[in-house]
Amino acid sequence: MSALKVTVSSCWALLGAGLVVSGAVEWWSWREDPIVVASSLRWWDSTEILPGLLALVVGVLLWKEIAFARLGAFLLATVFSLYTVYIMLLTRPENLVRPLLAVQILVLGLSAVTAYYAVLGLRPGNDSADST
Repeated sequence: MSALKVTVSSCWALLGAGLVVSGAVEWWSWREDPIVVASSLRWWDSTEILPGLLALVVGVLLWKEIAFARLGAFLLATVFSLYTVYIMLLTRPENLVRPLLAVQILVLGLSAVTAYYAVLGLRPGNDSADST
């Protein structure tokens, strides 16, 4: 098992767990706000539960040695990076919160490393990358 595989899959799993916990805390705090409770977009717009679960899936896909796991992780990482860029483009500079920017940069970097790892493993004749 390579150190890159362990590092990347662990980072995705930790990011996913953090997002799920943050989303659950956010959801719990919204129960008292009647405007947010009435909104039909409250789950899609602000919670991190769904992205957190997807990040956990990426971590599991990278950890497992099953067919097409790296391809699935590559596709999910690509979706994460596109979504992150989309959110970055929608956020006004004066509304930017530094921890959010740090998480966005982390997701973009982790997506790039995941793409590198997935492509490296998908190349023919590169079976020795996983044997260490």
